[in-house]
Amino acid sequence: VAFVITGTDRLNHYFWDSYRGDGGYRDQVLDFYRVVDGVVEGVLDRLQDDDVLVVVSDHGFEAQGKTVNLPRRRDHPE
Repeated sequence: VAFVITGTDRLNHYFWDSYRGDGGYRDQVLDFYRVVDGVVEGVLDRLQDDDVLVVVSDHGFEAQGKTVNLPRRRDHPE
């Protein structure tokens, strides 16, 4: 069985400052992580003793102090 939880990625992209305590949605962010923890717990509860659960992330998160948008070259395909 394989599944993806994309909500944590989206949440961090848009509400990282809230999670760190600088924004107004800290409680909602933490509530979402509790929901995700419950989903993972549900999967763990259904595993057999010899089953293996692998959790993978495509990247981590940290505060982003500056954004740089590099222009595309004129010959770059759209």
